Amino acid sequence: MFNLSQYFLSLGLPQTTLLYLLGLPVAATLIAFARQIIGIKGFGIYTSLLITLSFLVVGLKYGLVTFLVLIAAGTITRVALKKLRLSYLPRMAIVLTVVAMVLLLAFFAATVFDQTNFLQISVLAVLIMITLVEKFIAAQIDKGGKTAILLTLETIILAIAAYFLISWPAFQSLIFRFPLLTVLISLLLNILLGKWTGLRLFEYWRFRDVLKKMS
Repeated sequence: MFNLSQYFLSLGLPQTTLLYLLGLPVAATLIAFARQIIGIKGFGIYTSLLITLSFLVVGLKYGLVTFLVLIAAGTITRVALKKLRLSYLPRMAIVLTVVAMVLLLAFFAATVFDQTNFLQISVLAVLIMITLVEKFIAAQIDKGGKTAILLTLETIILAIAAYFLISWPAFQSLIFRFPLLTVLISLLLNILLGKWTGLRLFEYWRFRDVLKKMS
């Protein structure tokens, strides 16, 4: 029986690349489900998937550590620049410059403490995480610190959930054996999710007093 996964692997496509490409639709469906049914917003499906990819590339432990360092550096820099009343783009350019320098110092510290695994972090994965820093700072400016922290935590939760799903050996075996079926099921589920018009689970909790009065 023809197997699409085996065909692409025979052409020389790396197995990891194939895993990410086939896992992305399922991870996107998971994030859409969390948004539509549960009510977890985050910074959107695109950012959550990018963070998931960065975690898959660098590992969850180093990914989270790097992310926390970048968020802390970005927040401190934003607060320090607040009194200068700079325009948004120049201010973000300064923030991202400081973030890059802090990351460089983190790499230096890794060499001092002989953490060689940290030095193997992909530059692309780091750039992906920096995009979340930019969104975090923008959310702080537009919606306040509390909302920015909540959205960031939700994004990280979604990314970690997608990371564990794609890293799950049983899931990997499934999508390699039935790649087209997996994608088709993901499409069908998203169509059903797109038709959902009911309350989200978090909204049931949020409006519980109103719902009690109505009942």
